[in-house]
Amino acid sequence: MQIIDTCVHHAWRSATEAEISGYLPEGWKEYVTRPSAAQQHSASEERPLAAFEVWHTKRTLPDLIWTNPQGDHRADLQRDDGVHPAAGPDAIEDALLRPHGVSRALLVHDRAMFIPAGTNPFLVDAFCTALNDWTIGRFLAADDRLHGAIVANTQTPERGAEEIRRVGAHPQMAAVLLAVSPSGKFFGHPMYWPIIEAAVEMGLPLIVHKGGDGVHGMPTGPAGGPPFTFAEYVALAPNNVANHMLSFMTNGVFERFPSLKVCLAGPGLTWVPGFLRRADAGWRAQRVEVPWMVRSPHEYFKDHVSITTYGLENGSQGGALVRRFLEAHPELRHSIVFGSGHPSWDASFPSELEEVLPEDWRQAVLHDNAERLFRWEGGPPVAAAAGAEVGQGLR
Repeated sequence: MQIIDTCVHHAWRSATEAEISGYLPEGWKEYVTRPSAAQQHSASEERPLAAFEVWHTKRTLPDLIWTNPQGDHRADLQRDDGVHPAAGPDAIEDALLRPHGVSRALLVHDRAMFIPAGTNPFLVDAFCTALNDWTIGRFLAADDRLHGAIVANTQTPERGAEEIRRVGAHPQMAAVLLAVSPSGKFFGHPMYWPIIEAAVEMGLPLIVHKGGDGVHGMPTGPAGGPPFTFAEYVALAPNNVANHMLSFMTNGVFERFPSLKVCLAGPGLTWVPGFLRRADAGWRAQRVEVPWMVRSPHEYFKDHVSITTYGLENGSQGGALVRRFLEAHPELRHSIVFGSGHPSWDASFPSELEEVLPEDWRQAVLHDNAERLFRWEGGPPVAAAAGAEVGQGLR
């Protein structure tokens, strides 16, 4: 069976000119790589100045409030040299594609997905462009099994839309990645419609990745206030993604853009039936507030939303329980796509899902659903065909 992995967290080997900095315009390149006088003074031969220290002072890479005290990556994937386990196409080949029989992989970035939360929107623009060009030059050009998700600037949605149209013409770009909302508004809000319109125009689904509520300085956080521990934050991970999903429905996004598909990456799965049941009840009782929402949340989910296996609640001794859950909800069979989350600490590989997935679900989850969902080959559709639905008013 061919396997499609829809969630691979690729990263750079180092923040040097050879990687991301080399894709920035000269002015921004100098800004993010030139150390301050204090940093130059503190550096020595015994303690050379690391590039990430320079970047950190320029607020280039947003900080996460909660991080795993056991490390970001699976223990069996840690490298002796400390380099990120997905820091190049060869590393992905050796650790993921070959040993796990993955025939196609979608790269969705590691912490770089949160760069749109940076404090300087103009620097964020430059970095989004650099990240996309770096993904193409460093990864996609080296291996046609690798595909990319476009990082769009969510601080300035019009510029984000321009970037989607620019880089979305590349035939190996398969999706648009949304991970952080600096405005505090969920992704279905009309301010984000330029990004959604550009994605639909280019024939690209959206990936809404978990974690954006854990970025330092964001105006929204986990519901009920910030948790004290990483374990608590992990338990709350579905909430933010669920809010984004519901906002696409309640803001009429799926009516305005009827071909739009959304993939939720990392929030888990067992919360979905109960959440949709509650959302259905709220819609039936208060639909006067959302007259453009002509179908129930259940129906929108079925036709427009998918969820990755990354984040699935199949931890220690939980596989059999999750399998019974799936067997009780056969309607989810065509809504789940395999995403390993490689090389994150909670990544799961195909062999580790054997206990979880019913046998007659495996072809759909490991291949068929993702094959239909993402734009894998051939570039964007003919503009006239896409434009027939983009920008239509709410029904």
